[in-house]
Amino acid sequence: MLAERASRLELLASTIHEVLLRDPTSERLLRCARLCEELGRLWEAWAWHVTLETYHFEDAVPGERARLKALLTPELPRTLPSHELAKRFDFSNYPVPRSMLRNNSKAEETNGHL
Repeated sequence: MLAERASRLELLASTIHEVLLRDPTSERLLRCARLCEELGRLWEAWAWHVTLETYHFEDAVPGERARLKALLTPELPRTLPSHELAKRFDFSNYPVPRSMLRNNSKAEETNGHL
């Protein structure tokens, strides 16, 4: 489950990179929308469908934008709670990454000093 989520996040990041730096094809925009929905990020999924309809209307999936919009409310978080790993797993027993420890100690050393 964790590996699958990580794989989807990597695919989403690489697809967004392709959209922004290469060509925002309808296939890429739709892939972003579907991945966001699979990751529980409904607001982003809806926005990708809006983008798809704006730039590639002929390739838009009929009804998808409206279906997602019907699920959105002002109270809906950016990521569905069912998809938030921190709410599903207790990470408190895992060690803090060393880089975070170094950054915290540097911040403490310079606290109050510019």
